[in-house]
Amino acid sequence: MNEFAPQYVRILASHGMAPDKAAAQSEALIKAIANNAAKGGITDTRKLAQAMQQVAYIMDTDKLTLRNMKPFENNTNISAEAIAKMLGYKDSNETSIVYANKQHWARRYTNKTDKTHYSKNAKGKWVADENGDYIKNSLGGYDKDGGHYEWVKDNRGHYIQEGFENGKPKYVIDKGTRSKKLSASAQFRADMTASEAPSGQDFIKGSYQVWQER
Repeated sequence: MNEFAPQYVRILASHGMAPDKAAAQSEALIKAIANNAAKGGITDTRKLAQAMQQVAYIMDTDKLTLRNMKPFENNTNISAEAIAKMLGYKDSNETSIVYANKQHWARRYTNKTDKTHYSKNAKGKWVADENGDYIKNSLGGYDKDGGHYEWVKDNRGHYIQEGFENGKPKYVIDKGTRSKKLSASAQFRADMTASEAPSGQDFIKGSYQVWQER
């Protein structure tokens, strides 16, 4: 697998590592990957070469992605759980409430209805005025607008719409569902999907340290 050494050295040097140090770390990293793959029962040089190539991609892009990690796992028999814990992930013993993935609403009070509003002009006559505080009552007189409640879109609101009732949207409290406990590997995969996983350099440093200790 020494054919990967020059490639590793170039990549590490391009990220600012001194050439001598890059050469030493490349050699140690290749040995660590090969030894741990052998412990996982991998002796096929083709599989090991594919794993080495994935490591090159990870170092070069400085990213951990499902596209690179899955082939690495398959060609080394180093599990996602082991990699996740190496990166500091822990099995979650806690659950949380997961709310519906849909538009949320809030019930807000507004000081005015959507009716035409009125105010008295300088001559004491009632005139339409969008800034006025009065609306017409059923007797043709004028009453102060007492306001009303209305539903407004609010991503932090506690209600969601569930069908209709009497021809109007029906809103119910989103009670959510209790999430499942997540393993370290599940959290790691979720972070890779969201592009929030540790960097490629974190993976290299962590794996080198852990594999050297085995």
